[in-house]
Amino acid sequence: VGFAGDCGGSPPTQSGTLCGARGAYLHGHYLYVAAAQVDTVSVVDVYRPDMPTVAGSVTDAKVLKGVVATWMHRSGEYLIAVARGRRPEGFGHVALIDVRWDRWRTDATRRYLVSPRVVSHLADCSTDATRGLSSGRLCGARAVAVVDETAYVVSEMSNSLSVVVLPARLSEDFMGFAPPTIVPEFVGTLVDTRLEGAYAVAVNGANAYVASRWCKTCVVLVSLEDPGKPVVGGKLPRPGVLGQFDVVVSQEEAIARIALGTPLRGVEFVAKGVEADSAFAFVTTEFDGRVTTVDKKCVSFSADLGESVQQCALSARRVLYDLDFPADPRYEYRANARPNQASG
Repeated sequence: VGFAGDCGGSPPTQSGTLCGARGAYLHGHYLYVAAAQVDTVSVVDVYRPDMPTVAGSVTDAKVLKGVVATWMHRSGEYLIAVARGRRPEGFGHVALIDVRWDRWRTDATRRYLVSPRVVSHLADCSTDATRGLSSGRLCGARAVAVVDETAYVVSEMSNSLSVVVLPARLSEDFMGFAPPTIVPEFVGTLVDTRLEGAYAVAVNGANAYVASRWCKTCVVLVSLEDPGKPVVGGKLPRPGVLGQFDVVVSQEEAIARIALGTPLRGVEFVAKGVEADSAFAFVTTEFDGRVTTVDKKCVSFSADLGESVQQCALSARRVLYDLDFPADPRYEYRANARPNQASG
């Protein structure tokens, strides 16, 4: 449908606001994209899905180093960004990025531009210089799921799931009182070998579902009933017995997908926050630093077929994903030759 691109050069000397584009989150008609290669979170305006444009960005070589995931807080005042750091240390961070209206302005063409700002962060990872090992709760922080004022962060080098409390807002309330804090804080952390290399997380009710290297086809269930002490083993209703529950350590992802409504694996490069009835999905590609608007059916079919969703963004032949019968009218592919970059 369309794309925005802003990346030049070859790793590790690339430059631009979208180099290494990975996780993204849609809020309104703005897409907040983690650009891992350049330690940047970029804002892409997708008001016109066929002509997305970069509207602003923020870079932080420490707090956003290797940023891989984003999520908009329900207040709309700030963004949660998860950065995993660089190997071998993997100094991960959870950062809060201010995108309130006073960060926005209009240019000469009356287009809205934004200057996001990192306002606080949480970190817990250090390296033993003698052994060359990193330890802490956020080493290699990889993915996040947010429910209300709580973020659930998995870290691939720490083999952990951390529960982090978030501020309700950044601004003063209607009586002029500032929030008690604007800094995220740990509530509890689970470290377990079954979370080895954890790289995706979703939350449903009192359970977190984690994809890790411990099992290639299943997900690990973590009980969040006590947020200060998350434990492996989520409670699921016992089939056919009303009011009874079983403690389940792991579950095949195909089954977990029914409860979650989406797969955990294979969708890291698909933007979250998109309405269920939207005709479009947004796919990032890290090697060329692009955000591409695609037909949502393409992403769904890719996941079902076990194909990479990035094939949608790479203009794979439509017939690969068109499972309708009888066949649709002949489709003519028209390339969008207008990558859009931020101006000024």
